[in-house]
This record gives sequence, structure tokens and C-alpha cells, in this order.
Amino acid sequence: MIIRSRILNNYQFTAQNVKGKWFYQGSTINSGTFIPFQQPCASIKSYRDFLENGNVDVVSYDANCEITSSLTTFWNLNNNNLTLITENENQFIVSIVYQITYLTDTEMQLKQTVVNPDNTIVYLYYYSRF
Repeated sequence: MIIRSRILNNYQFTAQNVKGKWFYQGSTINSGTFIPFQQPCASIKSYRDFLENGNVDVVSYDANCEITSSLTTFWNLNNNNLTLITENENQFIVSIVYQITYLTDTEMQLKQTVVNPDNTIVYLYYYSRF
């Protein structure tokens, strides 16, 4: 896997380009070492499927290739800000905003910045699709 750290100026951050099934590849924290995601199931990959109707299906599989979790949330794209909106276990609406820093037909990189009282943590999440 090639890790990208630049923004493509010639690729449009549009809903049409985000739609589809994306497979999580791994992440970095504060520009650290890339941490690959080990798919528990060898034959079926966990994924996020960004749908035309504004839903995103998040499906995870276990080592027996059975679904361990399935969640439908909502997504919105404003410029290169991708927002996922869901309801937590306490029935509160939670919005998580990611900045798309890289997007092609087959790769997407999402940046999440978490500001705490003591520090700021920057996560980069890498996705691919086939």
C-alpha cells in the first residue's frame, strides 16, 4: 500500500466520488508509524458503504466471517469536510467531522483532529476500494 500525504488538486471532492464501498486499510496518529488494519476474516472485508440516499452502512466481520456489527449512519459532504451523523447508545446525536485530504477512484484519506484540554491528536485513516 502506498501512503499518500498530499492533496490532489485535480480531483473533485464530490458526493459522487465518495459514494461506494470503502475498505479500511489502517491509520496513523500524530504523523506516527502507519498501523495496518488486520481484517479478521480472510475472505470478506469489513467496509463502509456510502450510499446515494445519504446513508452509510458500516459492516464488520469476525474471524469466522460472520457479521459482528452492522450500523447505518448518515453522511454529508461540504467541500472536503465529510460528516458522519449517528445516534449513540444514550440516544444523543453525534457528529464526527473528517477532512478528506486525499481522494481518487481507489483511495481515500480522512483526517480527524481531536482537541483535548492537554493536547491535540491528529488521526489519518486510510481507505481503499477495488
